[in-house]
Amino acid sequence: MALADARHRQAMNTSKYAVTIREREHAVLHALCSRFSAPARRVEFPPELESYAWQEPDHRVIYAALKKTHDRAGQPLREQLSAISTRMGFPDINWDDYFTSKATPEAELFETVRLLLAHGPR
Repeated sequence: MALADARHRQAMNTSKYAVTIREREHAVLHALCSRFSAPARRVEFPPELESYAWQEPDHRVIYAALKKTHDRAGQPLREQLSAISTRMGFPDINWDDYFTSKATPEAELFETVRLLLAHGPR
């Protein structure tokens, strides 16, 4: 019985941990999208994200799409991301979840990345 209880607690902790990672990944991507979509503003990607193993397939696609739009200009970011993700085989990403009307402050972006890396997989 004690072994079953320990396994149940471990499964519950793992489940809570996975949700937290997904939420943190989403927060990082949301911050990146809001920063990149600000008028006449381009930001550098935190280099620590280059080796990060995104847990959600959509998150991997969003990050890859953001990297491909980094140097493009002219077309609105949301349109670029939608076109790129569709070509990658992910046409159903809800981009509204990743954009807000105001840009995330740079310090907040880096703090969000720091939290993700401190608690996420590598």
